[in-house]
Amino acid sequence: PIAGAGLMVLAGVAAAVISVRLVKLGIFCLGFLAGLLVSNVVYQFIAFHTQCFNDNLHYGVTAGCALLGGGVFVYLEDPIAIVLSALSGSYMGMAATDYILYYFKKVSEPRLWPDRFFKKLTYFECTDDICYALLGGWALLFVVGAYFQVRSKQKREEALRRAQEVPYERLERLVVM
Repeated sequence: PIAGAGLMVLAGVAAAVISVRLVKLGIFCLGFLAGLLVSNVVYQFIAFHTQCFNDNLHYGVTAGCALLGGGVFVYLEDPIAIVLSALSGSYMGMAATDYILYYFKKVSEPRLWPDRFFKKLTYFECTDDICYALLGGWALLFVVGAYFQVRSKQKREEALRRAQEVPYERLERLVVM
């Protein structure tokens, strides 16, 4: 029985270590994907200013931004996760909206689909009101998503702080009021 209990404790510790590592891997993957999103903006900026539309440059910028995004996510987990998950989530929401508009024949071609938006600088064009509305919706969803994530984090921290108070401190606070 003692050996079985020791084995159970060892299995529990191993499961905890594995789960922490999987969480870190998931955070790295989320940062990697957010880095992919940011890489398109970085590549467009570089290509526009240097007039160098090179596939190798595009691949290098994409890989570099993705790896950097993953590393930064792991290092600055909470604040970066809030900002970049709001960015990538709002992009996905607007890409889905673009797909629905295309499906119901409200637009002639999709503009924010990943295969167009991330392919080459020359493939992305925004010339009509619907495209600008989609980009504005992306910005609006980003701000709303980041706001609600920050607000939710503050509420969780406040609840945790209150839960950690010693009972007589709670009683003292009630008596003073």
